[in-house]
Amino acid sequence: MNSQFSKILWSINKDEIDMLNVLINIVERNNSFDPDVPFDYETPVYKIDTNMHELSASLGFLNLQIDHVNNTLENLSTKSATMYFEDGEDRIMKKGPFVQEYHISSSKKDVNKRIQIWVNTSIIKIFREDKQMFELFYRFDKYNLRSKYSRILYEMFGKKSRTSKKIDIDEFAEELDYDITETKNKTWSRLNSNILKRAVKELEDKSNLSLDYAKIKEKDPLDGRVKTSKVHIEAIAAPEINEPGTYFDDEFLMKRKIAYYLEREVESRFKATTRFGTVSVRDEDAYKAKTRRELKRFEQEYEARVLLQEWINIIKYQHPNIHTRSN
Repeated sequence: MNSQFSKILWSINKDEIDMLNVLINIVERNNSFDPDVPFDYETPVYKIDTNMHELSASLGFLNLQIDHVNNTLENLSTKSATMYFEDGEDRIMKKGPFVQEYHISSSKKDVNKRIQIWVNTSIIKIFREDKQMFELFYRFDKYNLRSKYSRILYEMFGKKSRTSKKIDIDEFAEELDYDITETKNKTWSRLNSNILKRAVKELEDKSNLSLDYAKIKEKDPLDGRVKTSKVHIEAIAAPEINEPGTYFDDEFLMKRKIAYYLEREVESRFKATTRFGTVSVRDEDAYKAKTRRELKRFEQEYEARVLLQEWINIIKYQHPNIHTRSN
């Protein structure tokens, strides 16, 4: 598709955003193994081949979270994103979930619980090319913005601390009305009552963004009538105490993975001491805390283990250049 991306409307929560974040990071890592081969955006689906340990670690858990991973993937397979693209004067709308299909190994011998996931290539492209999109989605979830118009207004005016803008009414209506078949608000009164009042109230009640707007009347050069032709919007985004999450880069994810591997070693040592009776552990928490402090000196070794395991997965699953499901 040569058309230009315009908007994406998608109601997903923080757990689902985190999973999306991690999966796209895996896509980028896979692509980096063979940088001379361009990513194939022409195919509708991309196959990710990974395992339960990698996803649990990347999501920030310290132990295996099979149910959480499964439930989150299931949600991403049912919640559709609405994507809008512009091709000249035409607007194109596409709908679909991020996860098209996924398989989790049921073999007891496969201790890594292999996961094969077929994901939406269009959504991969959107988030790979605009990493700030993740921060925007974290804000939508943080503020619990439910109205699509509130989200669009936040995206338009929430990026700067202060914005003053005059917009043509028809242009503004088109900017807001991405679901073309749902509404056709072209007049100021309908745009104001059906969209702006409700969206502005939700933003002021829930978010750090406040909007003030006023209509501007001008004489129509065609019929000489005075009409509302523009809207003047003043927006103020207050500073936040706690910034929402941003894109998870390799350095950020590596810290999580090291913590995961380290915790597995702590658990293994604790079980060994109690199983063989070599050490009498009366205070489990104190023993584990002491072991963690000792093992943190070897973070470089754990990083090497993570990288080695990722290479093993690449060789084992042979997946970096597989972009479509095999017949």
